Amino acid sequence: MLLDEVMESFPEARAVRVEVAEANKRAVAFYMANGFVQVSRADNRGPAEFGVASLLLERPLIA
Repeated sequence: MLLDEVMESFPEARAVRVEVAEANKRAVAFYMANGFVQVSRADNRGPAEFGVASLLLERPLIA
């Protein structure tokens, strides 16, 4: 899986973070199913006129 390749490419990393549009339920579900947890939320990402709510998800990496 591409996600595994990314994590293996950075052996010194302690965590992987992704920002996902909150409305993208499929992406949120995918990351949650792969060990990510929500660490923060923002109401207004992107240009001010769009006001996209987003979630910051993180997955700790264990060496």
